[in-house]
Amino acid sequence: MRKYILPILGLSLAFSPMIEAKDLSGVKIYINPGHGGYNMTAEKNDRNIPTIPFEPLDENGFWESSCNLVKGLELQRLLTESGATVMMSRTQNRDEDDKDLSEIAEEANSFGADAFISVHSNALGSNNGTNYLLCLYKGVAGGAAGEAAKPVDKEMADMAWDYLYDNNITVWTGNFSPDNPCIKDDYHFLGYYLGVMNPLTVPGFLVEGSFHDYEPETHRLLNDDYAELTAVCLHRFFCDYFGAEKPGTGVIAGSVKDSQRVMTHQRFNNYVKKSHDQYQPLNGAEVTLMDASGNTLDTYTTDQYYNGVYVFRDLVPGSYKVRMEADGYVTQEKDVTVEADKTTSFYTLLEDPNYIPPAKVEGKPNIYASGLKATQKGSGIYNVEFTLNADADNVEITVYDGDREITAVPLGARDKGVNDADIDLSGVDGEDFDWTVTASAAATTAEQPLKFTDSDENIMSFKEARGIAVDNSMESPYFGRVYVSESAGGAIEGFRTTTDGIYVLDATLSDVTGQGDKAYAGNVDWSNSSSPMRLFVADDGTVYITDWSDGHSGVWMMDPAAPAGNFNPVFAEGVRDASGLMSVGGVAVHGSISSCYVEGTDENTVLYTFDEDYAGDGVVNKMTLLRYDIGNLENPWGQAPSAVVFDNTDLLQQNGNSVIYPDNNSGWWISQYRYTDNATIPSLIHVDAEGAVDFNSGNTGLIGTSQQGAMAINEDGTLLAMGCADEVKIFEISYGDASPSLTQLWSIAPALGSNSYSLAFDCADNVYLASGLSCGIGAWAIPKDNNSFTTKAPADMRLGTGLGSVGKVEAADVNVVVQSGQMYISSSVPVDDVKVFGVSGIVMYEESGIEANSLTIDVSEWSKGIYFVLAGNKLTKIIR
Repeated sequence: MRKYILPILGLSLAFSPMIEAKDLSGVKIYINPGHGGYNMTAEKNDRNIPTIPFEPLDENGFWESSCNLVKGLELQRLLTESGATVMMSRTQNRDEDDKDLSEIAEEANSFGADAFISVHSNALGSNNGTNYLLCLYKGVAGGAAGEAAKPVDKEMADMAWDYLYDNNITVWTGNFSPDNPCIKDDYHFLGYYLGVMNPLTVPGFLVEGSFHDYEPETHRLLNDDYAELTAVCLHRFFCDYFGAEKPGTGVIAGSVKDSQRVMTHQRFNNYVKKSHDQYQPLNGAEVTLMDASGNTLDTYTTDQYYNGVYVFRDLVPGSYKVRMEADGYVTQEKDVTVEADKTTSFYTLLEDPNYIPPAKVEGKPNIYASGLKATQKGSGIYNVEFTLNADADNVEITVYDGDREITAVPLGARDKGVNDADIDLSGVDGEDFDWTVTASAAATTAEQPLKFTDSDENIMSFKEARGIAVDNSMESPYFGRVYVSESAGGAIEGFRTTTDGIYVLDATLSDVTGQGDKAYAGNVDWSNSSSPMRLFVADDGTVYITDWSDGHSGVWMMDPAAPAGNFNPVFAEGVRDASGLMSVGGVAVHGSISSCYVEGTDENTVLYTFDEDYAGDGVVNKMTLLRYDIGNLENPWGQAPSAVVFDNTDLLQQNGNSVIYPDNNSGWWISQYRYTDNATIPSLIHVDAEGAVDFNSGNTGLIGTSQQGAMAINEDGTLLAMGCADEVKIFEISYGDASPSLTQLWSIAPALGSNSYSLAFDCADNVYLASGLSCGIGAWAIPKDNNSFTTKAPADMRLGTGLGSVGKVEAADVNVVVQSGQMYISSSVPVDDVKVFGVSGIVMYEESGIEANSLTIDVSEWSKGIYFVLAGNKLTKIIR
């Protein structure tokens, strides 16, 4: 006999679970296995996750719809055996059984259910280690957070949570526990009412049992026995809630894993670091259940789906033994106690005694020298200093007088880090000699780029790394430094605690300034989301910092010589609207800026930005590429852009999270964040010198996905790296007569999780990645047959009696442009001498007695690469 306080018309509903029965006879329970069918459209969203054994959309793989049904059918069976009357919203996984949410609720209401349960699993879309249990009930829009529209719903959810949390096979995150459960009202947690809960008048709640896009859990949920444990927990809850007797038997559940091998597969790498989920599950392991005396009662062979799960159910309470064995592993045996109506769950790590661990860091960086300095020790004797980013097999210092080699000093093998040597020029006439450091190491001939950083090092750990940039200007005193922006600093599980701002590393990826875990903030408030965003290093070493937030949009500059000082704003203060658009004196200046590029120095400095909000003169649609001729920027810029470079006429840019790089021929590459690349809103476009789009990745099938828009081009303009979620694709760029094309050369997969925000190349073609969601930064060496690089000392470090004097000479205003195979040099004053040389110091062109303000040089036959133009006393780096 059931006893209820019945609903009274016009009043809130109240229910009592008091039922005088030893089983669930007379209790009506409605089960809604969420979703239905194998349909990934936005309307249906049955939510498929690719796994190691199953490709995307394979109906045998993981679908939330089918997994929910497995749980629901088993719960139906258990409840029916306990005497309950059960109705289900569906019993098959077909589109035609996937009812509207309001129809499901009305069916439960008409059924007169004593309890309604909607069974789901959760997802983020970009999961990097999140997996918690969530119970939801209908809230009150005008009420406080946590208030329930029907108090009985919250009571049921609160009671059920403890039963569902009892699972030691998974890894729970979020610091939730029976003392701190994750039970929320839908309206205040989600911002809206759940479609199935809003019209529901009978008692009920929704359970998100775990995160099915947490990849270790995805693979566990491929095992029906594991999925059905949710049904076992809910059955126990309903029996206790309605005062019915439970079966009195228990469950042993576990997983068997390798104790040493860590998962690296692209579809199984978002595990919680330093948890047991990082270890490789063992397929085909044999698990034997024995009584206390060792007699075999049952056996279980783990499946081939990379979960290592086994389950023994309906066990009489008492003592048992469980033996786990797999080919090539040391067998383990455990004593296990089974309690009535409890699940004893645990994981076991088996040892392979013949395992030889691989090198923790697979590769070594492509080598180069940075930090070139010189001091005079005595008459004609100089001490030169340089930093190697890797161990060198051979280092050679060469001194030049113009294009004439004066001396070459072989230093042999040298270690990674700071090195020095003495150079004897006594007896050599002249002054201001150029010098270079050529570092060589073994070829990096792997088929794919090799990672040479260790993600387990604190210095690689960042909470939300948004930007990464390398100083590639040899004339910069800080050539080789790596800069990282931290956008949402905080505690990183198992690692350090970071703060918002900029971190500085040298070419060896060491903390060169001794800043520790605290970022340089420049006395700027970086508290907004995407603040700071991406970075770019100008030729003079200045670090430009973008801010993509609406509340703090703009660009700031960090002086690398004084990173602890104030960061100076590029743009003047004015009136910022809600979108991030800044106006000064009624003139729109800029909006939220996701990336920038800087060319030139001193009076010729030009800033390019990708702007999400600017809609002034020359703009057809928002999300444009703008130019600001900032020069020396004696005062912050408070006027309209100097030019609109790309006006987004065809609305190809619609996300706003974009990266820009020039093609060194007056054109531009522009990426943007797209979950799925398509021609209407592509992941990557190329814009020619006239602003026309002549490449659209959506027409090529090359990119696939571009989460979160990361893109970079190497120093000689031949390689383009693209962040494609948890993969970095590296392409060779070809510029045809009609349009450019990309050919994929390499893939880095897995990379650093699905939120690839920023990429950068150094001068030796090492590629760097900054990723969000606590995945930090990493670096890989591009395969290279000739692993050798020549670094030229900056002009103010020339050797001779005039050491450092050139850097103090006031230079003319010189501009160098390469276009259509011609190099155009112009100067504000007549130039007598022009010299062009490559990175090795070899002179490519030299002319004296010019006495003109302009010069054109045919470079059409020159190889692509980096060149330096010395016109008068002005040194300019250009890329052919």
